[in-house]
Amino acid sequence: MRVRYDGRSMKETSRTLMADLTTLLTEISRIQLADSRIADTFSENKVTAGWLGEPGATEKEIASAEERLGALLPPSYRAFLAQANGFDHIGPFIYRLYSSTEVDWFRVRNQDWIDAYQNPINKEPGEEGITPEEHLANPGDSVRFRTAYLSSCLQISEEGDSAVVLLNPEVVNAESEWETWLFANWFPGARRYSSFFAYVESELESINRLRAARSHREESSF
Repeated sequence: MRVRYDGRSMKETSRTLMADLTTLLTEISRIQLADSRIADTFSENKVTAGWLGEPGATEKEIASAEERLGALLPPSYRAFLAQANGFDHIGPFIYRLYSSTEVDWFRVRNQDWIDAYQNPINKEPGEEGITPEEHLANPGDSVRFRTAYLSSCLQISEEGDSAVVLLNPEVVNAESEWETWLFANWFPGARRYSSFFAYVESELESINRLRAARSHREESSF
């Protein structure tokens, strides 16, 4: 029997997610490649194509990643991999999202980073022992999050500006989407989103805010 979300089949949901993600990723590519500092790091062909993603992963490649990880990936992230099996400059502080063969558990790649946050000596006052309920009750607080979840998170990006993108399988919504974190030392902590799709939307908003601020500074300088 096919799993259903919001009355639609998984296959139908995937097509819708892919179409919506294409719109977001195309706009991110357009804006980022308009910045010569970014465009100059890529080949002329890539700049001309106006696309910062790699060719999409096949279903077999995505299934292979799931088998290697021992987990079914959330729908919007699966749709992303099918659209772009790797993506550059998704946001101001994340320089590259991994391909399906590169994603791995955060504990495998960065156990030292996890240790730094889980060590009681490094915790802020009142941060000790945040429960799952408290974690859910404070989604907008980057500091008050359940650090125990770091050991379960999937790392899907390279380390950017002291920041990585993580998928948290400990918090899953009704659509089987995993909570997604922009995890950075300088927040400090985790900026949390309900899904990978919501994270991509936020990155586009961030890019537009920074572009607007840069334009304002340039105008003010004249």
